Amino acid sequence: VRRKRLRKRNRKRKRGCHAGVLFRLSKFPHKPSIPSIFLTSARSLTNKMDELRLQIAKTKFIKNCYVLLITETWLHSLIPDAAVELKGYIAHRQDRSRDSGNIKGGGLSLYVNKSWCINTKTVDSHCSMDLEYMTLKCRPIYLPQEFSMVLITTVYVPPDANTTIALGFLHNIVSNQQNKYAHAVHIIVGDFNQADLKAVLPKFYQHVKCATRGANILDKVYTNIKHGYKVIQLPHLGQSDHMSLLLAPASGGIQIICQEVSARWYVLQGEM
Repeated sequence: VRRKRLRKRNRKRKRGCHAGVLFRLSKFPHKPSIPSIFLTSARSLTNKMDELRLQIAKTKFIKNCYVLLITETWLHSLIPDAAVELKGYIAHRQDRSRDSGNIKGGGLSLYVNKSWCINTKTVDSHCSMDLEYMTLKCRPIYLPQEFSMVLITTVYVPPDANTTIALGFLHNIVSNQQNKYAHAVHIIVGDFNQADLKAVLPKFYQHVKCATRGANILDKVYTNIKHGYKVIQLPHLGQSDHMSLLLAPASGGIQIICQEVSARWYVLQGEM
């Protein structure tokens, strides 16, 4: 009898009960501590909008995501916002400019679910031969007290980029953001190709462990929260050669890592 009582006490949940991050995400889709994210590489977004809308409508977990991040949109100034808008989302985009020296490829789009946040603002962006990024500041409707805001930096590093220059830029902008918004959730996500952000920001955590293109991990997610996300691999969007990723917030016990960043600056080529 005593053994049976001990077993009952040690049992965490009854058999047959639901568990896991996907169930929590579907039950409370707009109240996790950090935003759920859908990440994909489109390789031309305009001809994949119908499929993207279909996936949002048919896949519950994608529909409940707070943020949709799309790299390699191949958008340019002649494509209007109406051509790539999604109902119920606030759209932010960064197109590859002619001033960057390469108008083919690249491009970033970020969609924020209005059910999660309507107070969004692009605070920084950059486009060059070696790096594209766009930083969005979000003050959502619900956020735990320990977090002041959410900063999402979407990144695309081209395959032929100088990774030293790209990582130097990213180190500088993320360090500035950490010093300015010490109690914010910092999320750096996108297609990094061969670049490894932990080489310049070792205190950040990289959550993607599964291959995203062939046997390589090219799409990565870095945050200042340990064990913040559970990453789930999804089918690619259309004929894209990158697998899509669903980033579901992990269970409770999340703690933000707040630390002061040293003023170490990288000297970039062209600034000497």
